[in-house]
Amino acid sequence: MAYQTYIRPRVLTIFCIVGFVGRLIFLPSMFSPEVRKMGDFYPALFGLFNALTFVAFVGVWHMKRWGVSLYLYVFLLQLIVGVLVDYVSILRLVTGPIFLIPFLIYYKRMDPNL
Repeated sequence: MAYQTYIRPRVLTIFCIVGFVGRLIFLPSMFSPEVRKMGDFYPALFGLFNALTFVAFVGVWHMKRWGVSLYLYVFLLQLIVGVLVDYVSILRLVTGPIFLIPFLIYYKRMDPNL
């Protein structure tokens, strides 16, 4: 099988850059008092979700399907945990699908291999 080059569309480039910057901005918020009030385990989960979302953006940046899958799984897991701790972020409910839609549009053009 011949190696195929996958060129990243500008839309995904913009979304990935915004995602990288957003993840770096939200990183210190895992130490905020609001996050600590949710439970002893939640700051660690919040940091894990932040790191996994950053890794998902790296996957999308490299046009890998696993990046989109990881982003979807982390988004759904954050919603489930948010419901369990009785904290559902409206910002996350809005931005998650906004990022997910272009990722899914270009999903077939992404590389299925690692």
